[in-house]
Amino acid sequence: MIVKSLQYGIEYLFVKAVVFFVSLFPWRCNRKLAAALLPLFALMGYKRLAVDNIKKAHLDLPKEGKPLKAFVREVFIQNILTYIEMIHLMTMGKEDVLKVISIENEEVLKRIYNEYPGVIFVLGHLGNWELMGQAVAYKGYPLAVIARRQNNPLTDRLVNRMREKSGVKIIYRDRRAVPETLRLLREGYGVAILNDQDGGIAGVTTTFMGRRCSTPHGPVIFALKTGCPVSFVTVRRLEDGTSVGHIGEPFLLTRQHEDLDDDIRFHLQGLVDRLEEAVKENPAQWNWLANRWRTQRK
Repeated sequence: MIVKSLQYGIEYLFVKAVVFFVSLFPWRCNRKLAAALLPLFALMGYKRLAVDNIKKAHLDLPKEGKPLKAFVREVFIQNILTYIEMIHLMTMGKEDVLKVISIENEEVLKRIYNEYPGVIFVLGHLGNWELMGQAVAYKGYPLAVIARRQNNPLTDRLVNRMREKSGVKIIYRDRRAVPETLRLLREGYGVAILNDQDGGIAGVTTTFMGRRCSTPHGPVIFALKTGCPVSFVTVRRLEDGTSVGHIGEPFLLTRQHEDLDDDIRFHLQGLVDRLEEAVKENPAQWNWLANRWRTQRK
């Protein structure tokens, strides 16, 4: 126990040092800093997985040569940029956040909160999803996010302080997640769910980028159970370092089949298809470094 506490303390101090170092640079220097850190990230063991994911995806990219290498390099830079921006968020306030991200169709966001008692926002690891959540909350819309509890409680509190200072509520993925999510939806909250990670043995089989994979079915279950609409949200990073968020038109999930499992699979595949379209529009900004197809499905 003492060894584990010491390890957590060292990790926390390291993270604080990184936060201090990154905060020394203005936002406009983020891409240069990301390029400088690229060799470090390339040594962390993600490159082989990223290249394999990209080669097996149905992207209009060469499978070998310099164009592929250039794309992989850009994927790493975009991922590093996301981490750098999250670190900046720890020291940024409302005005600073709203300077670097805009919501291009905020009228849809207003209409969703005016017309529905709650809403399920579905999004993927595309662009900076944390930045989008901060913007929505800072603009006064009640928002909760479902998040995984980090192993280190010290860094977990550090990250969640960044989220909560904008008004975002945290729903941990544990046994209380379902009742807490249902309660907040009843109270008029939007609940954001990142739904593009491997679903493990409990997930539902879907097809993403031409490959079978396991996908968590939480958004579909909540939508069918509560009658709340689903809105698919995307974020894209612009060349000047700012980001733009897009709020998808809300839609209701209804029963289409006699078997509930068929309905879940049908609607979940629809959400996965929307993510695939979004990824293909900005492929370098998706997290190809994650083991999305870890649970192989036949």
